Amino acid sequence: MGASAGAVATLPSGPDRVGQPLAVARGTADGTPWRLDLVRRDGQLCATLATEGAAFDTVCERAPRREQVVRQVATTPTRTLVFGVAGAGVDRVRVTVGGRTRTVATVPVSAAATDHGVPRDARGFVAELPRGRGAAVRARAVPLRGAP
Repeated sequence: MGASAGAVATLPSGPDRVGQPLAVARGTADGTPWRLDLVRRDGQLCATLATEGAAFDTVCERAPRREQVVRQVATTPTRTLVFGVAGAGVDRVRVTVGGRTRTVATVPVSAAATDHGVPRDARGFVAELPRGRGAAVRARAVPLRGAP
């Protein structure tokens, strides 16, 4: 799967079934659809980036605090995808791969979140950048405007 820095993410229409992962964001990268799913598993919040019926990668940790980011990295031959979940106070996430930086908006979960065990105030994100082989990856929270 290739990816473009101009991928578009939208909230899914309609709620997902109870007990299934909650689709927080959907987009395409070079024509290949991807989906960011959140679900609670064994007391942890898990974020999975899925493409065309396969899980690309998953990260499971405690739900992030208000201005915290939990991230995971997946790569394609040409792209680095940084995805995860952020706390309620995070408006955007600034991601750096090697020397390249991209800031992406976080996406709030739907009202159906609690039916999936996902905290209602959690926010998902996906950032796509050119692949930096062996490059350090950083993700930093950008707080909501006016947040303490």
